[in-house]
This record gives sequence, structure tokens and C-alpha cells, in this order.
Amino acid sequence: MCLVASSFVCSYWHYKTCVTAVWGERYPQEFIDPILQTVMNDPVVLPGSGQVVDRETIKRHLLCDGTDPFSRSPLTESMLRPAVDLRTRIEAWRENAPEPAAADDAAGK
Repeated sequence: MCLVASSFVCSYWHYKTCVTAVWGERYPQEFIDPILQTVMNDPVVLPGSGQVVDRETIKRHLLCDGTDPFSRSPLTESMLRPAVDLRTRIEAWRENAPEPAAADDAAGK
């Protein structure tokens, strides 16, 4: 793993911990980046494998390796296709999701 990807993964592990602490397991799994297991902000479809990942995640991957991490087919940033419908659903979920404290109260915690 290159140093850029290594530091990126470390920062995202911290982010993932924060997301889990705040939202727990209350986010839809389709919103989770399959590489870093974080809620996506800008989902894109990888043309070689059809997988959906967060744009920032795959851009960092492409700094070290010019292939789709799932199919190993050649991949460049210009080949990424926005997952507009999924991004819209993620944004709507973020706007309508209960605050973590309110969700805990509703769950009896």
C-alpha cells in the first residue's frame, strides 16, 4: 500500500469510528462504501465491476493503482459514473435522520 493510501485509510478509520459512535447501526447498508465501510458522500459506479463506492475513496485508490479494486480492470477517474439516485437518497436520509440522542431515546437507551 502506498503512503498516500495508508494515511488516507487511517484518517477514514477515525471517521468511521465517529460515524458509528454518532449513528450506530442506524444507517442503510446501501449507503456504505464497500471499501472503507463509511457512509458515502458522492457515490460513483465503477464501470468494470459495477460496484458503487465513494468518489474520494476511489480517487485515493487511483493515486496508487490504476485499476478497479474489484475487477482489476483498467480504471481512470474520467470513467467513474455518478450514482445520482443513490446520492439523492443519502442526502434525503441525512436531512431526515433523527439526531443521535433522539434516536437513542426512541430506542429506550
